[in-house]
Amino acid sequence: MLERFPFLPKNFTHANDDRNLSWVGDFVQKQLQKSMSTDFNIPIFGKVKNVMSCDLHETHHNLIVRLPVPDQVAADQTKVSVNRNKLRIVSPSGETQEIQLKKQVNPKRARAKYKDGVLEIQLPKLPESKNFSDIFIENENGK
Repeated sequence: MLERFPFLPKNFTHANDDRNLSWVGDFVQKQLQKSMSTDFNIPIFGKVKNVMSCDLHETHHNLIVRLPVPDQVAADQTKVSVNRNKLRIVSPSGETQEIQLKKQVNPKRARAKYKDGVLEIQLPKLPESKNFSDIFIENENGK
């Protein structure tokens, strides 16, 4: 087992009821941090006194962006727009933040709601096509 999983402690296979397995949680936490991109904490409303950031979460069907809106910013004056690859947030002061999305989304089905100081944007993901389409190759050499 240690050959397949070299990160395991050397005494892992020894039967011991007193074994401390807290390293497992630490290992998982480190791997999650390595795999997450910087998109998960993106600064928004930079000119506002209290700089806020948004959180990006992914579920099976959606990308979800949660943005705490400062008290001095009116949520209805914030402009949110999206295309298949990017989310654009324009603050009332005119600052624009574009977020590159990891998955393509369906802009026509995107929804945003504001509640209790948080703007939540749900972006339904487009299904990844598993079908391939043939591409005709033009032969300009005449052969």
